[in-house]
Amino acid sequence: MLLYLVLTLQGQSSSYNFHKLGLEQGLNDGIVRDIGQDKFGYIWVATIGGLNRYNGKNFTKYLHTTGDTLSPYRSQPRSIHSDLSGRLWIGFETGLMQYNFANKNFIRNKHFNNLFIHKIVSISENILFIGTNKGLFKYDVLNDTAINYATSPLKKHLPLKDNKVFDIKYKQGILYLGTQNGLVYFNVETDAATYENNLQFLNLPIASLDIDASGNVWICSYGAIKLLRLNVNDHSIENFDHVLEIGNDSQPYHVPACHIDHKNRLWVITVQVGLMLYDSISNSFIKIKHQENIPSSPIGDSYRCIFEDNSGLIWLGFDVEGVNYFNPDKNQFYTLLPFPE
Repeated sequence: MLLYLVLTLQGQSSSYNFHKLGLEQGLNDGIVRDIGQDKFGYIWVATIGGLNRYNGKNFTKYLHTTGDTLSPYRSQPRSIHSDLSGRLWIGFETGLMQYNFANKNFIRNKHFNNLFIHKIVSISENILFIGTNKGLFKYDVLNDTAINYATSPLKKHLPLKDNKVFDIKYKQGILYLGTQNGLVYFNVETDAATYENNLQFLNLPIASLDIDASGNVWICSYGAIKLLRLNVNDHSIENFDHVLEIGNDSQPYHVPACHIDHKNRLWVITVQVGLMLYDSISNSFIKIKHQENIPSSPIGDSYRCIFEDNSGLIWLGFDVEGVNYFNPDKNQFYTLLPFPE
């Protein structure tokens, strides 16, 4: 059953204080692909021109150097992940690298040469699952072995066969996979994959997903439906596309990502209508938009990524304007102190 909402809260302003980071702070360029945080608390920003590490005051750039295999790849960085052992992984459009904190350089991983890395997640201290343009990989860091489920002949891996994986969330032993062909569940204990049984998910490309405290799955897609919620109890879909103000626009990539924060708040980033916060009481969205006359408003309305750091700050990557961060729990001004040198 497909449910359509008729109620939307059209809040256009916010008392959140958005802090801007860009070229003035040393960011290489303003087109942001992903944001992450390392074990020391530094924020890493992936832009089309390279990697950038923020210390609370300014950025240090890590760029490709021709002939230096210990520098970042020439291609765009797309995914940043700090694993459960504190290793920092960066997925590029042409492979996977690990940052060496001691030597301040980057180590290429031979198993992922020429692969487009979309997402990296940890399920234990030494096991990573990695979503790529060539399918889902399981990587054992300790033994340096990789399994590609997209090429597996086993029946229990059939939903993963030749299936691109764009996003991964891990909860209670299950990987929720946003794939080119819909929503796939992967049980890490039984090593088996199954499709979501709601037929409306078949061939629905999923760019991003997250799971709320009730177990419902929020999904951002660039298919026929852009923003939806899957009910965990009856597997029905609730469609929120009307809040996106799409009209007859044929642009498929309206909702790049969603994020459930540590207080179970749903944040949705869009490429046209700004940042949206879900209001569970009214079952609607509050839109938080850029306003020229309010310096503390977001620097733009076209987003590419969202990240929550260890302190609860929300970081937002834009398509051109760089980075914003804000504290969702404080409406007053918030200052991020620089790291000691």
